[in-house]
Amino acid sequence: MPTPIPDEQYQKLTTAALAAGYDDVSAFISSLADDAAEVRSESLGEAEVAASESRICRGEEDLAAGRTQEMQAALLALGEKRGYSLEE
Repeated sequence: MPTPIPDEQYQKLTTAALAAGYDDVSAFISSLADDAAEVRSESLGEAEVAASESRICRGEEDLAAGRTQEMQAALLALGEKRGYSLEE
């Protein structure tokens, strides 16, 4: 499911994508995700990989059980919990 990106952020992504040699924002974002995954996998030890896999499994169980909330609501709640104002 696509996540809507506000026009201002989309324009920034488009500018960054073009500067990095990409004609397509989706390809640019995919490349960034791939690069981040490579860096993470190179720097994680065996225990960290096991812990990450455990968290992924728990997240999949939460999804299957319907224990989810909208990302924006979750981020606002986390910000509030930590004393940040994340007003739109």
